[in-house]
This record gives sequence, structure tokens and C-alpha cells, in this order.
Amino acid sequence: MKYVFVINPAAGRENSEDGLLEQLKKRKGLDYEVYYTKAPHDAVDFIINTCGQRPEEQFCFIGAGGDGTLNEIVNGVARCSNACFGCWPCGSGNDFIKYYGDVDNAANLDNLLNGHLQAIDLMLINGETYSMNVIDTGFDCVAIENMEKVRRKPIIGGRNSYTTGIIVAVLAGRHHKGTVSVDGEIINPKGKFMLATVANGSHIGGGYKAAPRAVADDGLMDVCLATPISIPRLASLIGYYRKGEHLDNEKFNDFLVYRQGRKVEIEAEKPFYIAADGEMMKDSRFTIEIVDRKISFLVPSGSQRA
Repeated sequence: MKYVFVINPAAGRENSEDGLLEQLKKRKGLDYEVYYTKAPHDAVDFIINTCGQRPEEQFCFIGAGGDGTLNEIVNGVARCSNACFGCWPCGSGNDFIKYYGDVDNAANLDNLLNGHLQAIDLMLINGETYSMNVIDTGFDCVAIENMEKVRRKPIIGGRNSYTTGIIVAVLAGRHHKGTVSVDGEIINPKGKFMLATVANGSHIGGGYKAAPRAVADDGLMDVCLATPISIPRLASLIGYYRKGEHLDNEKFNDFLVYRQGRKVEIEAEKPFYIAADGEMMKDSRFTIEIVDRKISFLVPSGSQRA
């Protein structure tokens, strides 16, 4: 196995990959390469070209960046038969790896290289783009838009970026029009929602456990939709959402809908944004389908999940 560490120099804090490079220097005999991405979506083309030019080799492309970097790697690896992927987390959110437990555990190179491969599902958007973690729209998209604006700023940025974005979303992003259906059932017949998440992983926004029941290889997506509520009520409940306690809390019963399914359709009269692993996409209709065990992930040793 050749390990290719794909580093996004724009992800996370400046020079956040230094810890990885120091660990790599100490590894003797490890067959690896390092590649720095040059522009958005560059990792996809790099992976497809590398695998196509060297079909006899087996590659593990390890993303050193955030969830956006990992999303690009997934969209490359999913199109190659001789590749798997892993994660060395150094982004501002690192949400996908939280499904497997502690971020620091995955940032230990020994744990990463001594891990095991596990086939996981992917979510396919409009038959073209893959997502490995969470796709969301509404409130969360407003939060993510504003999170990106402050990501590199002190105090309100970094790990606090999503919380900053949520504060803005509370004030300006609670009312959206459109319908969401799961396996043919419209789950908001009145055509209104505050947020909707479609999940294969569990976390979003740097630590919010949006999909506490998600299982990455069960052939199902976890869908959670909330209809609009008042600012005071939202503020009083956001802590439960962060901890992943919203699905079993009766305080959410009158405005929260939860389903599991294999096909989700989201549509509105006007084009709207979704965020796929934090990457923004815009259209008036999105169809999301689960693809069973599409890709192999290098689960770090010491992970909380087998």
C-alpha cells in the first residue's frame, strides 16, 4: 500500500500540517508521498489521474485538512478501484472523524497507519457528487456561509466558527420554503422548514452531534427536519442539539421530524443552497441516494467504532 498524504494548505490554522510532517520524518521504510492541493477540486483530478496512470498500485489517500478536503478525496477515490482513503484531521471542524471518536486519536500517525479498512456508504447528490458525512440545508447553510467568513479570525473563528455562524443564523436564517421527502413521503407537508440534515456520519459544525443514530454502513441515511420556531425557544434548545440529545427529547416533539431512508428529495420554487460536507451547492431540486459500501475508509486504531 502506498500512502499519499493530500495536504490542503488553506485548511485549518496556518501550517497546521506541521505535526504530520514531523511524524512522517520519523517513519522509516514507510512508502508514502505528499501532495499539496493547488486549488479547489484539485484533489479530485489528482487522485483520478494518479490511480489511472498507476493501475497496478494500491493507494490510500489520506486527507490532511478539514471536511472539505476529505470530501474532495472521497469524490476522487470513489471513482477508482485501486484506492481507499483516510483522515489526518487538521481542519477547523474535523466532523467526519468524530463519528469514530476522539480527533486526537486519529491525529496520531501510529494509530492511523495501524488502523483497519472498513467499507462505508456514501450519499450521491443528483447522480454526480458524493458526500460521506452530512448534507444540510436551511438554517445550517446560513451558519456555514457565515462560518466561512470568520473561519480565520481570532476568538470568533477557528473552532468557534460554526457557533458564530449559528448566532447569525438564529437572527436571519430560521424560515425557508421547500419540501423534503424521504422514500416518497413528504415529511413537511406545509412546505416550511428551519433546517434539514441528511446524514451518514454523526457530527456537523465542529462538534454538533446532528445525527446521533447514524451508522455509516447500514445502507440508510438519517434525516432530521425542524420547522421554524422562535428565537428564545431555539436559543434554549441549541445545547441539546449540540450534544445529540434532540431526537429523544420531548421538547422537540412538536417541530422535529426524524426519518431513515435510502432516497431523499429536496425541492423549492427558487434555487437554494445545500452544504455537502460543508461544500456549498445551489439548485432548485436535489435528489440524494445512498450507495451501499461504496468506499473503504482507514479506521484509526483505538477508534470507538469497530
